[in-house]
Amino acid sequence: MSKHDSPSDPPTGAQWALLEILAEGPEAGLTAAEVWAQANRVRPMARTTVITLLGRLVERGWIARMGNGRGALYRPLHESDHAAAHLADGFLNRFFGGSPSRMVLNLLGSGRVSAEEIHRLRKLLNESQAEENQK
Repeated sequence: MSKHDSPSDPPTGAQWALLEILAEGPEAGLTAAEVWAQANRVRPMARTTVITLLGRLVERGWIARMGNGRGALYRPLHESDHAAAHLADGFLNRFFGGSPSRMVLNLLGSGRVSAEEIHRLRKLLNESQAEENQK
């Protein structure tokens, strides 16, 4: 996948599901029918809904459509990590005023973070700080 400008809007939950299907598919892409078949294994949805969602993802810059008609192939324009980071940034800004520490404090306060996850977070923070110090 090549690098493109960041898409304008984050994908919705249903669009995210289709992005995951496309990311796991062949590099050449999948047809709308193939995406629909895979999506229905997880969550039933109409074929027309899948086509609409794919069209919106194309408009927003998340995926590319190659070809015309029923044989058109859809493929992601960004790595899954890029899409996840874009969603995380939007979530962080929307619900925590852009403050990572506020988000982490909320997670820690909820009691849903295990000791293992805290250890992993500490390791990630240390690695991030080491990278910053090298700049």
